[in-house]
Amino acid sequence: MAATTADTPTGVETTSFLAGPELGGVLFDGRRLPWKAVELPYHLRLIEVTVRRPGGRPPPHDLWPELRLTAVDRDGRVIPRPRFYDGPAVESRWWKRGNRVPAGPCRLKARGLPGLTAQWGHVAGAIRPYGAPIDGRAFFSCIDTEFFLRKWPLDAAILLDAAHPGRRPAPLPEMTPVPGAPGYFREPSTWNGAITARREGPWWLLVAGGSGGAQRLEVLRHLTATVKLPRR
Repeated sequence: MAATTADTPTGVETTSFLAGPELGGVLFDGRRLPWKAVELPYHLRLIEVTVRRPGGRPPPHDLWPELRLTAVDRDGRVIPRPRFYDGPAVESRWWKRGNRVPAGPCRLKARGLPGLTAQWGHVAGAIRPYGAPIDGRAFFSCIDTEFFLRKWPLDAAILLDAAHPGRRPAPLPEMTPVPGAPGYFREPSTWNGAITARREGPWWLLVAGGSGGAQRLEVLRHLTATVKLPRR
């Protein structure tokens, strides 16, 4: 699972993702990218790579195509993308501005905030419990949408409990209440521009990136999330 932030004026894009010990490098257009790595428990690492888009700065409000990064092992062999990205046998449909958002069990709607526009995103075709054993509590993202507001990119997503999608999800790591905003929480890390979230019954609605906590809170207050959970 990857998280991406883009600096539109300069054409620089930063992608962060979790990786196992088998990762030996990340390629873009056949060239190896420098990375920053943070060691995590269970032999995992948080990898951050930065890419300058070909052609530099895009036109205003233009949609950047999704970066195609290639992971390789220490011998230079390509590592296939893990199948557990969207849960077992769950197709994730990608869309971009100008196309119809694919139908799915999860929806995100933005209302009442001038200038907030959805640019692209992914929608899971179904909600299914993750069947393999999970160490602790994990999350499943059934939808994520990249918004732009006043030239700032913000990523919004709905997170469900991966093993039991209808169960109240676990607390998000390191979240603390937002002062003066009851029911809203913030995450202090700078990864993906930090996160602001609120819990709505059996899911989390969160926004990452943007110009700061005030803008994320503003966007969250104008988002409506709906989830159609599978019948038990």
